[in-house]
Amino acid sequence: MGKTSILVAVVTLIGFLWQGSWPLYVVFTLFMASSSARSASVSAITSRVPLPHQRAAFMSYQGTFSNVAAGLASAVSSLYLISDPAGRLIGIETLAMVTIGCALMVPFMVNILMNLLTRRQQTAHQL
Repeated sequence: MGKTSILVAVVTLIGFLWQGSWPLYVVFTLFMASSSARSASVSAITSRVPLPHQRAAFMSYQGTFSNVAAGLASAVSSLYLISDPAGRLIGIETLAMVTIGCALMVPFMVNILMNLLTRRQQTAHQL
C-alpha cells in the first residue's frame, strides 16, 4: 500500500508537475492503475474496521463516500483549473502538489488505523 502511494506520487510528479516527455495516455493509465491499486489495498485494510455483521453496510457506505468525494474533487478541480490562450492548464501544478501530498499521507493514516485495530483486538482478547 505504501508502494502504490509512492507510485501515485511519482506518476503525478512526472506526468503532471514536471510535465515530462511521457505521452498523456501513459501518464493517465499509470495514474489510474496506481490509484486503483492503492484504493483496493486501503479497502482491504479498512474492511477490518467494522464487526463482521456490519461489514457489508460499512463497505457500501465507504464506497459511496469515496465516490462522492471523488466527484466533489473533480467539480472543485474543474472550477479551479483554467486554460490560457495557448491551451495550457493554469493551476495544474497546485493540484498536482495537493495530490502528491494526499498520496503520501495515506500510508501514515493507514498506519494509525492499523495501530488502532491492533489495540482493539488486544483489548478484545483481554476481556
